[in-house]
Amino acid sequence: MQVVTGEEMGRIDRFTIEEIGLKEEVLMESAGRAAANKIMESISPSDNVGILIGTGNNGGDGFVIARSLLDAGFKVDVWLIPPESKVKGAALYHLNVFKSSGYTFSDYSSFKSEEKEVPGQWDVIVDALLGTGVQGILKEPYHAMVQSINPVRLYR
Repeated sequence: MQVVTGEEMGRIDRFTIEEIGLKEEVLMESAGRAAANKIMESISPSDNVGILIGTGNNGGDGFVIARSLLDAGFKVDVWLIPPESKVKGAALYHLNVFKSSGYTFSDYSSFKSEEKEVPGQWDVIVDALLGTGVQGILKEPYHAMVQSINPVRLYR
């Protein structure tokens, strides 16, 4: 496996979409399914999986991963962290495919601030919050989400 920087990944994606002609939604489906297959190799169907989803392409990958795991019979709890109205492009396409497949997610932004806690019963957390383009310090609600899941992971 070759590891690339975020900038290199962006160029690879642009080349694949613009030069090869693969649609962004298809590329995202392929990436999400590949990630889901790797995850399924490492976990048990009895594991509780939490998938935390952001607005960008990572979020779209997250919806594909969630749908793939659910289709395979895994127990999955899906949380969209930003408001649904902020999801755009190929990520929105995969959010709609997820919903059209009969699956639901929790909308983190609709909870009152005192209720905004991540359930601690997850055995596995899939981070589909932010991608290679993130810079600087985390803004809300991402900062609060990361702070709430870090203790969960440290003690598991």
